[in-house]
Amino acid sequence: MRKAQSTLEYTLVIAVFVAALISMTVYIKRGFQGNYRQTADEIGSAYEPKNTTSDKTLLTTSISISTSKTKEVTNAEGVKKLRTETNFDTPIETTSLNGTEEVGPLE
Repeated sequence: MRKAQSTLEYTLVIAVFVAALISMTVYIKRGFQGNYRQTADEIGSAYEPKNTTSDKTLLTTSISISTSKTKEVTNAEGVKKLRTETNFDTPIETTSLNGTEEVGPLE
């Protein structure tokens, strides 16, 4: 009698778990499609003439800053020379993409 009760409990727990997974398939599919779309957008814009219309503007700005210092240095022989040190900072880059996009039905 106890074996039958344990088997029934395990079967019931597995059935509830499977039912929950089946009911969540729509949300799981949307999650995968969202990640797929985000990855595709990071790679580049896709254009399909039948399903996509777009109006986008890409703006890229880059700024590089360098600083120079000149100082007087005396070498081992007592000769004074001017020495210039230049430091280049990492360039600052900004990119923004503005616009609209309409996508037709996904097949």
